[in-house]
Amino acid sequence: MINNDNPNNIQKAKTCNEACAQLFPQASKHCQAFIETESCNLNEPSSLNLLDLNDDFWVLTLENAVFVASENQFRQYDPASGIYGPVSESAIIQQILSSLNQCAPYFPSNLNYESFANLKNRTRLKSVVERARDVLKVDDSYFLDHKRLHLSFTNGVLQIDTGKFHPSDPAQPVRQTLPVKYDPEAKCEVFLHSFLAHILEPDDIDLLQRYLSQVLEGINHSQSILVLTGDAGWGKSSLMKIVGGLVGWNRVGIVREQLFKNEFELAHYAGKNFLFHPDMPTSFLDRPEASMFKQLVGGDPLWCDVKAEDERMVVEGNFPVVLACNGKPKFHIDEDAPAWLRRLVVLSFKQPGHEQHFGKMAELILQTESAGILNWLLAGRAKLAKDKLQLTLTTEQKARAATLLLASDSPSAFVRSALVKRRDAELGVVELYEHYQEWCRNNQVRPFASKQFSQSAKQEIEIGLGLKYRHDLGSGSEGARRGWKGLALVGADDCGKG
Repeated sequence: MINNDNPNNIQKAKTCNEACAQLFPQASKHCQAFIETESCNLNEPSSLNLLDLNDDFWVLTLENAVFVASENQFRQYDPASGIYGPVSESAIIQQILSSLNQCAPYFPSNLNYESFANLKNRTRLKSVVERARDVLKVDDSYFLDHKRLHLSFTNGVLQIDTGKFHPSDPAQPVRQTLPVKYDPEAKCEVFLHSFLAHILEPDDIDLLQRYLSQVLEGINHSQSILVLTGDAGWGKSSLMKIVGGLVGWNRVGIVREQLFKNEFELAHYAGKNFLFHPDMPTSFLDRPEASMFKQLVGGDPLWCDVKAEDERMVVEGNFPVVLACNGKPKFHIDEDAPAWLRRLVVLSFKQPGHEQHFGKMAELILQTESAGILNWLLAGRAKLAKDKLQLTLTTEQKARAATLLLASDSPSAFVRSALVKRRDAELGVVELYEHYQEWCRNNQVRPFASKQFSQSAKQEIEIGLGLKYRHDLGSGSEGARRGWKGLALVGADDCGKG
């Protein structure tokens, strides 16, 4: 900070170091600005020469600047945004040059200005910048937005466990903020009563609040995947447009087909607050590679390749994941149904009771109620903390996830729950498919086609019950039937429910 309280005092400086010390007191506490020497000659008696810069002094004239080693990047506090934004090396050099020129009018009259001009070349100033990398070096932990339980907004930093709010200040260093202003009194009446209340049941709104609260920190404490189901136009995309706008779309990782095909795709998720698929096909998770999603939410470290770099990076799999689907997604179970069941949170959207355009409503809500939605999410975070950072689901919500998985593996589930070995019994393949269809109706799942069912049932019956598919069952109207000997339904009273 320049000391202009008494400029006449600066003008009377006897040495260049004295002038610089009065202009930049924060730097002069540690060192002098120049190496000076006096020399006498006939033309210019007692002339003052500047032999060299003191690098440390000019580094310390850089106000609120740091060098982040992990980024290989200088950052400097911007009062307008309240963040430490990136600055180029050229900008750092320009600031040092500006500080040098600022001192010049206050130098003593016997200064040999040629000696001063010789020190202002960019080659010499670049060595000051190199020194700045060491003097100003900080690691990621220096910034509050990297610290657990701290959320940074456009007007300051909130510590969510204590509720303490600190207005933006260089002493509260952050690199990025959520694009919303913190206002503890703000409400979101339109969002809750004119939007969510028309597309979700109250228990599901409460579950949504607790799950989405995790996107503020970007940590999936519950280690679960949120699946949004319902027809197109029922508000799924509009909801996520609001959430993405609140967090900032630069902090959202978009899930694409390339995740299963491109080795560099995973690296794009580094530093994101949550992952989102805006229009997931029903078959997207029906492949062996989909097990990756359990790693993305389960806290596992994931190796990923970075384009144009030789070294791999590690991404920690603790992302909140939101997958929106217009149908009922299918899953590749692979005998891992319990693991999927622990991970899945399913919200079924209902047809709205009004004809309002949700897209325009979402834009209006984001413009007028962002601070209120932020408070709603913070309240959800408090609920989550009360439940030890785990999601508590109602019986209906648990059944919804179980039914979704059941539909993905219904032939195997039918065999395991509805069939039993019994001496002298037999079941034909056509008869078995009819019983399977009835079982699906009772369990409210869509049955597989006959051919798909038969292939899966054959394998499950042989592995689980030790019975082989045969071609010599008792004759029917068209000759010998195909099916299984020694196979029967568990009982008329039991086969209706899985």
